[in-house]
Amino acid sequence: MGGHHYTRAMNVGPSGHATMTARSLDRSVDPRGKTIECPENQTPIVVAMDVTGSMGEWSKIIYDKMPMFFGQMMMEEYCDEPCISFAGVGDAVCDMAPLQVSDFGSGATLDKHLKAIWLEGGGGGATYGEEESYDLAAAYYASSAVTVPKDRKGFFFITGDEGVYEKPHWPWFRKWVCDDVRDITKEHDPQTFSAGDIFTSLQQRFHVFHLKKAYDTSSDARILRQWQTLLGEPRVLVLDDPKSVVDIMLGAVALTSETRTLEQYLADMEERGQTTERVSQVKSTLAGLAEEIGFGSSP
Repeated sequence: MGGHHYTRAMNVGPSGHATMTARSLDRSVDPRGKTIECPENQTPIVVAMDVTGSMGEWSKIIYDKMPMFFGQMMMEEYCDEPCISFAGVGDAVCDMAPLQVSDFGSGATLDKHLKAIWLEGGGGGATYGEEESYDLAAAYYASSAVTVPKDRKGFFFITGDEGVYEKPHWPWFRKWVCDDVRDITKEHDPQTFSAGDIFTSLQQRFHVFHLKKAYDTSSDARILRQWQTLLGEPRVLVLDDPKSVVDIMLGAVALTSETRTLEQYLADMEERGQTTERVSQVKSTLAGLAEEIGFGSSP
């Protein structure tokens, strides 16, 4: 697409300069008692960003890429009328803000929503057992605090590098999400429900993807397997470079919505000036998803 089309993409979305300003939990993204709604005629999209310290510069890079995500989505029409909610994910064991949630929005309002997210930089994965509170975000968006169109399945992206707390700690959920577990999973009580139950409920509303920061360690292999068990292998998308996050998210939406084959989507990337190396990386990352959908190449 070149520079002209890139500029057009940014013009239909937010400014592209959502400078980080939050230095504490902003009231507008405090999930406690908060309800959010995606309008009936729009497609709900959630981007839940791991904002813990172990993500390093990745959090800032991913944060900075989000305006382009909306702009390209609108210009290429990968899905109908996208409406985005941002979430910040930390660790309920040790963070002041283990969950932050913005309203759904589009266009210029996304700048304001992004600026409210606090990149706290805490987390306890390395200290407390290589987990973060991704389950809190999943539970919130699976609960009645969030209203989404019944006839339009949305998209839910979680970026991160750690595993999920397999056995949720109910007091965290009571503090940050809701008072009744049945509001999340319908069929379980606080003594028996698991991370799997939460993500199963979430998947009834959204196509759920985990964009995982890669490490070359044995513990990372265990974490990868956990996510693959929760979501299915094709929906765990491993990132070697945080700068590819928008390309991978856009591709996941385009393939799942069946507005592009993988071949067509890679051609879109080439048109907007992406390098051969980046296109090859994205092709490899999305190949499993394209195969599962049966939408890998043009008819």
